[in-house]
Amino acid sequence: KNGRPELRCLIASTDKDVIEKAFSIMEYGSMFDRSSKTVNGKTMHCIGLSGNKIGLEFINRMYPLMGERRRNKIDEIRTALAGWTDKRKRT
Repeated sequence: KNGRPELRCLIASTDKDVIEKAFSIMEYGSMFDRSSKTVNGKTMHCIGLSGNKIGLEFINRMYPLMGERRRNKIDEIRTALAGWTDKRKRT
């Protein structure tokens, strides 16, 4: 939207009970099934959320549970969003 970055998160699993449990403890997002199937023909059950405030809250909650590779990606996202905010403040 108008060149403004927006954080979007997608959690997906073929285990519907896992997604339902995660959705029940989250305070936001929407649950849905993907129309396309996996290579093995299984349905992907998903939780989607968007928006910088909600997205950052979510990734901050998940950060301690993630491995090194995903924590590095979260750090990149945080830096990119902070950089965009800083640029907006200067103009």
